[in-house]
Amino acid sequence: MHHPASRPTDRAAAPFAPPRRPRGWPTAALLAAVAAFAAFILANLAHYSFGRDQGIYAMVAEAFFHGGAPYADAWDFKTPGIFFVFAAARALFGIGETGMRIFEILSFLAMGGGFWLISRRVIDGRAALLAFAIAVFGLTIVGFWHVTQPESFGAVVLSFAILLAMPMRPGPARMAAWAGSAALYTFAALLKPTLGGGILVTFGFVVWQVAQAEGWRALWRPTAAFFVGGASMLGATAAYLVASGAWDAFYDALFVFAPQYTAVSYTDTSFGQLVLDTLSEFVRTWALPPVGILALLVLGMRDPARRAITLHILGVVAVILLGVALQAKLFHYHFATAAALSALPAAWGFWLVWERVAGYRIALPLCLVLAVPLLGATNEARKFWIETRQRVAMLTMPAEDAARRDAQLYKLWTTDTQANRDAAAWLKAEAPEGSTLFVWGFEPIIYYYSGLRPHNRYIYNVPMRARWSQETARAEFLAGLEAAPPWAIVVQENDKLPWVLGDPRGSREVLEEEFGALRDALGADYMLSETFGPLQIYTRNAPG
Repeated sequence: MHHPASRPTDRAAAPFAPPRRPRGWPTAALLAAVAAFAAFILANLAHYSFGRDQGIYAMVAEAFFHGGAPYADAWDFKTPGIFFVFAAARALFGIGETGMRIFEILSFLAMGGGFWLISRRVIDGRAALLAFAIAVFGLTIVGFWHVTQPESFGAVVLSFAILLAMPMRPGPARMAAWAGSAALYTFAALLKPTLGGGILVTFGFVVWQVAQAEGWRALWRPTAAFFVGGASMLGATAAYLVASGAWDAFYDALFVFAPQYTAVSYTDTSFGQLVLDTLSEFVRTWALPPVGILALLVLGMRDPARRAITLHILGVVAVILLGVALQAKLFHYHFATAAALSALPAAWGFWLVWERVAGYRIALPLCLVLAVPLLGATNEARKFWIETRQRVAMLTMPAEDAARRDAQLYKLWTTDTQANRDAAAWLKAEAPEGSTLFVWGFEPIIYYYSGLRPHNRYIYNVPMRARWSQETARAEFLAGLEAAPPWAIVVQENDKLPWVLGDPRGSREVLEEEFGALRDALGADYMLSETFGPLQIYTRNAPG
């Protein structure tokens, strides 16, 4: 059958049926409670300290502001998108954790705007507030280590990528929207490669829309638009890396080092089992989205247009979860994009329930009471509420006691936040002007807190400890050490990273057992000046 390209169908012009709109004080009170809850969650997020990964991202981003570039002047093996994000936050709000938190919260508010633009066409714009609250709760409850990650910002980016792919009238604006969607998916892949896979789902839904409305001969339009959008983002990034002289270092980090790092986690576990473990971890960590999505599947799938956008979003979420399984590392932050995006259909399900009960007097108190167990249904949520009580208690503590309690909240695994802060404060106070620092360990946050410039591009020592890269990395470091030794060297102990390196030893053990050149340099040219927890600070001996 021929479908004229010049005349869109009624669905393309008005693709969603007018929803019912519950009104009155119960709905207003519900929305006020949801808004207050979301604000309270964001207040917790504003208080979070940086974890280890955030320290890396911040220090790589600093290279932009000192005439350098990622990889070539500040090494990491993440894709460059997250460094661009941290650099943008630094440019807008200055150096420091507070500026990054402001940027992150504003990003989440923008995501909420994207949720509203989608929800008002699907069910009711007010449901977006519920989606936003569920999303920020899911992003925050996993704790400071797992926020401000590529996946956190991936949720923001993909919410708009999906929005731009929703049905529109034919014309230049639609072509631009498709190109924008592809560009956003490509940027998501630059944040984390596995986040870009959803473009296949979105492109498939766009193709289906166009084929239904205009026929298969019109498919060149979305194909061309998606190609231009994706190629433009990739081309701009590649051009920057080449122009900055960082391409070779980027290639080595992403295509030589990273695959071997990824292989460390693979075991004899079958891929099917990894997928099951991923789904189990998702449901076990985030209780609200599965319940809301179940409600939507039961109550809201009769409308074909709503069914299409729901399947679109759930398809993108499924691809993201597949990417988590492929990484074979079930870290909570790997799930962040899926947790946030799934909040949108979940909120629609809860809103449909509210539409059906809003007229009853008992509805509002009953819904609020039923929400309480859901908000504490997982181990992560319960831990979050315990830590929240501590954050509130700190408001009335003396400053010194509050600072100690604060550092304890952000002590995890082998990271000792109090030791990092104390070491950085000592270095900042004692270092001569223009001094450089080298951290033989996995705490680049010390550079960030102290304000001292890294001695070399290896802002943490994993490349010099990994068996597949240590020879080249150590040779590069030693050449720099001989040419211009740093004023101070911090040695960390007990930073054991078997899931990263496949080696159970910490930095101190590796130094003593196999890195004789650095060990000898410490003995001959440096003295132990201070110790803070697992950190020993060696400063260079005065000449003569």
